Amino acid sequence: MYIKNLILLISLFFIFNCSKNIREIERAWKKSCINEYKHTEGSIDYKNCMIIQEENFLETIKSIES
Repeated sequence: MYIKNLILLISLFFIFNCSKNIREIERAWKKSCINEYKHTEGSIDYKNCMIIQEENFLETIKSIES
């Protein structure tokens, strides 16, 4: 019983750390687009930046999950 709880606790710790890292990565790519195109947030360049960064973000998540 003790080992089972310990394994569960360790698993939850790793899940929390991974989700925290994913949120930090997501914040970073959004911030990079905002900083680069801060005066033209509605522009096509800004939208394209967001699309490209989101694709990169999803690829990063897939590599973490693998």
